[in-house]
Amino acid sequence: MAAALLGNTTLKGLILDMNDLEKYSVMALGGALRTNTTLRKLRLGGNPGAHAPEGALYFACALLGCPWHRFMDLDGMLLSEVTALIPDNPPECAKWDNDRYLDHCFHVHYDKMLAFACGLHPRLGEGSPVAALADATDCLALISFQFWEPRKNAPGFAERLARSGQPPSAEQPVKVNNITINGPDD
Repeated sequence: MAAALLGNTTLKGLILDMNDLEKYSVMALGGALRTNTTLRKLRLGGNPGAHAPEGALYFACALLGCPWHRFMDLDGMLLSEVTALIPDNPPECAKWDNDRYLDHCFHVHYDKMLAFACGLHPRLGEGSPVAALADATDCLALISFQFWEPRKNAPGFAERLARSGQPPSAEQPVKVNNITINGPDD
């Protein structure tokens, strides 16, 4: 089943309740979700693998790289039992429901993509192709400002950006590729 999900672009829902799926089957499904962008409903109720810590932990880790599953209806597995075990996840995620965790996964990935696009991601160096876009710095600065400004009061914003880039404040200008943004009038 997991192998079929890898390349599938039409399946929207999958009900696997009461199929005696073990932890390795659930782990394989989690891995398949990393490449499947169309599945919106997955039911795993009554499967021992959905409640096995190893299966749930692998599944939760796989979702961290999947921004397209933000609104997935995930039933039959409570991810909060294992999400606090994942490095860099906030401790309060142990109290979240699946929907809140999927939203967190989206924002982790989104913040990394933005930091990369703005040339702030730690893997980018002075010689990176993104940093070398000297003629596009106005565009990169505009992208970063459009992202940061409306979100700076959002829950967890400062913590997420502290891990992925430079968090701005109203009093402090944002500097991206030698362009400084002081506020909305720039």
